[in-house]
Amino acid sequence: MMKRSFSENTEQKETPAQQRQVRDHEKTLKEMTAVECVHCSDLEDYYKDTAHLLTLNYDLMKFIFSTSAGSKVLSPGRLFVICHMAHRNSVAVLLRSESPPKVPAVTLTVLVLCSENMVQRNAGEGALLPLPVHELSVPQGKLSHEIVNIAPTDVLYITNQRLALKDPAAMLKPKPPLPGGKKRPEEGEADELTQQLMVIAEKMNQKDEVTTIDPKKDLKILDLDFAEKWSQYKTIKDRLRTYECLGCPDLNAHYGDTYVRKSLHDKVQKLKYNLSQQNLSLLPEYEQRIRVLQRLMYVDHDRIVQLKGRVACEINNCDEVLVTELIFNNVLTDLTAEQIVALLSCMVFQSKINDEPCLTKALQEGQENIIKMATLIGETQMECGMTEPVDTYLETLKFGLVEVVYEWARGMPFAEITNLTTVEEGVIVRCIVRLDETCRDVRNAARVIGDPLLYKKMELASELIKRDIVFAASLYTA
Repeated sequence: MMKRSFSENTEQKETPAQQRQVRDHEKTLKEMTAVECVHCSDLEDYYKDTAHLLTLNYDLMKFIFSTSAGSKVLSPGRLFVICHMAHRNSVAVLLRSESPPKVPAVTLTVLVLCSENMVQRNAGEGALLPLPVHELSVPQGKLSHEIVNIAPTDVLYITNQRLALKDPAAMLKPKPPLPGGKKRPEEGEADELTQQLMVIAEKMNQKDEVTTIDPKKDLKILDLDFAEKWSQYKTIKDRLRTYECLGCPDLNAHYGDTYVRKSLHDKVQKLKYNLSQQNLSLLPEYEQRIRVLQRLMYVDHDRIVQLKGRVACEINNCDEVLVTELIFNNVLTDLTAEQIVALLSCMVFQSKINDEPCLTKALQEGQENIIKMATLIGETQMECGMTEPVDTYLETLKFGLVEVVYEWARGMPFAEITNLTTVEEGVIVRCIVRLDETCRDVRNAARVIGDPLLYKKMELASELIKRDIVFAASLYTA
């Protein structure tokens, strides 16, 4: 039913194309083989750990750069290791950081070490396969650099090193080349930085270690959730050094092959999820509402409808859960037919007015009981995962016509009724007509639970409001 609903229409249009993609990708996966290497028996586990490490790193960097503590590492000259587009595990130096208007995250402008042919390469997605996280990218061939804007989440490591920069702002301003192939001062500084970065990258690879800052000690970040993720990050990072596959001379190629195969497998799983019922946009809310009904005993744990559920099925014109709770908690039992129909108007009347109705003590108590019951339902909904605040749920109850309906049921002429409220006559008529339908619903609910007293009261309430101009077949003959 949900799949065929209007809200799922857009997603369901994509189903044939997604099914074709699943078939094509699964065929490609069958043609692929796992890496066969005496050194890489644990490569699959190594890949899982590196993927988990990168996920944790994304969350950690996002948090660090969103705090005031993160600004401590944003001074020009700070050395980073980044993973951005074609620049995989590349050493870079920070030139500038800025927070553009209407953009929540900071933008980092860095000079990144690369080879000359990489600058000329189209750095689109998949331009390069990823490197294992323990190995830095050292350019092969003629050295070059590229100035790029990256997001904080593109930072792989924040090192504790800083390079001295003479004029970082000048390097960011593009200028036409000088005649005779001469270089401007800022171009010379960029070339010097490139050489320094190359030396640093080679040393880091030789030492097999990047000296990074400790967010807890150096930046004094004490957030509990962050601390837990940081602990997981360090544990996985230490474990990565123990894998046998690190001794494989062709690790980079084998890691790249594993990445391609695993990425395709993940894509297939995501497509299958999109095609499954679990991806329906309405399903989470459906499950939340089921939990509410179970908590309130409308259905049992096997989702079999109970007595309260059968009663709720009889209510079709207003809040069936609230009305059912009122019935089962005997809120309506001691009230007269006139009082019951008046209080039920709060679930039928939709307009918000500033009138202050003059209510009897019984009506005031009834109103308070309805609000208490609605509050209980709203709190239960929140506890079961629904996002609607209790106050928002209570705002759906409009008591503006309680006095009007009460006096109408007692026989007051319509001409006098209009003096009790600022609500337009047509709105009053529509509300009372809908109340007649609600009375029939509550009457049927009383029949289901075997309450003859409430049944008679609702029949009487329907008769009391069904009179005069409100229920005339035509206003011309009324």
